[in-house]
Amino acid sequence: MGVETMILTAMVAGTAMQAYGQYQAGQDAKKAADYNAQIMERNKQTALEKAKYESEAEAQRLRRLIGSQNAARGASGIGKSGTFLDLQEDTTIQGTMEQLAILYGGELQAEGFQNEANMSRFQGETAARQGKTSAMGTILTGSAQTAYMGYDMGVWGSKKTTRGTVGVGEIKKSS
Repeated sequence: MGVETMILTAMVAGTAMQAYGQYQAGQDAKKAADYNAQIMERNKQTALEKAKYESEAEAQRLRRLIGSQNAARGASGIGKSGTFLDLQEDTTIQGTMEQLAILYGGELQAEGFQNEANMSRFQGETAARQGKTSAMGTILTGSAQTAYMGYDMGVWGSKKTTRGTVGVGEIKKSS
């Protein structure tokens, strides 16, 4: 095997390794993005579960508060009318609004996590496509450079001579 063939073989191998590295980098970036998306989706579920738990805790607090109000009313001898009913209605409304606010906050947080998961997956897909595109570009460029070098070294047969060519600004004279 001649030096020229060894040089061309090394160029082909280098091109292949570089292309594989670019492709693999894109695939690795996609895997990392998919993993991050899974974490965001778990965070979404956790946010919803936390909001549900906090809402249920608020409902229990509300029931205890209304129970305490009823006990205080009973101890004071006040009947179920007027100001007492207004107080319990207001307590119930405020407690229910707090429960709904907790659930809504959890839903907003969950939606944010889902958006992050979607963006992460999109970035992973983009990285994978970029890796494939870069690898193909490297293969095409490396192939062209290898072919040209092989031609220039005469590996693919005898090199064409450049006799009789006209340079820039020169006029070829007819014989």
